[in-house]
Amino acid sequence: MSRKGTNAGFQYGLIGGANRLSTDQPLGTGHSAIKDGYNQMWDFGAGTLNNRKALGTNNGTWPSLIKLNLLGTNKVTQGQSLPLKFYYQWARPASSNASVSIYLDDDLNVLNNNQKLLLQMSVPGTTMTNVNAVTVSVPLFATNAAPGSHSLLAVINNGSQTRYLYAPELVQVIANPAPVLDIALISSSQFRIGVNGQTNQTIVLESSSNFSIWQPVATNTLTTSRWNYTNSPAPGISPLFYRARLSN
Repeated sequence: MSRKGTNAGFQYGLIGGANRLSTDQPLGTGHSAIKDGYNQMWDFGAGTLNNRKALGTNNGTWPSLIKLNLLGTNKVTQGQSLPLKFYYQWARPASSNASVSIYLDDDLNVLNNNQKLLLQMSVPGTTMTNVNAVTVSVPLFATNAAPGSHSLLAVINNGSQTRYLYAPELVQVIANPAPVLDIALISSSQFRIGVNGQTNQTIVLESSSNFSIWQPVATNTLTTSRWNYTNSPAPGISPLFYRARLSN
């Protein structure tokens, strides 16, 4: 148990990153727990409690992101999607639209513009009496998500005002393994090309007679770890070589 305020204040802010839903009581038994200071007007994981007082004036100018979290595992292979959930409030009618952008931002600095954009979407106003929760799948491609651990940043903007929020969890991006081919003769005029990869990979099968010019033969998004392609080349055609490449 945390006591004497050694684990309080800044540590439980957005930058400190400690668990805001903690049941620790910094001042000892019988005093408020950390989670008692969490916004419980809406259920963000700490239950519901009327522990907030409405502002005297709220013109809805600023949209706010309230919570951002990964859903499921934090390990994602390039080419797959990362499920996220975020809560936001914007005290404008549903006919008003703001944008929410999801980035990878490893240095936790929103001002240096080195973030990698993953997804951008439109969200409606919530009115001042509601909060919206959005679950979204964010694609991670080799072009914007290098292998390694990354911080996730959400940005909400209404055209003139912007607010930012980092997820407390890190996402670990795993390199997308290259597909592997095997070829088997079916008959004198047919052979089967086995393409071995990972589910949800989009693979382009290509052929060449000279290793210089490659032509696409077929494209497929894998629903299992293997795709069998049967080919029947025209009589008299030069020997062909095959390769498979990933497509974003």
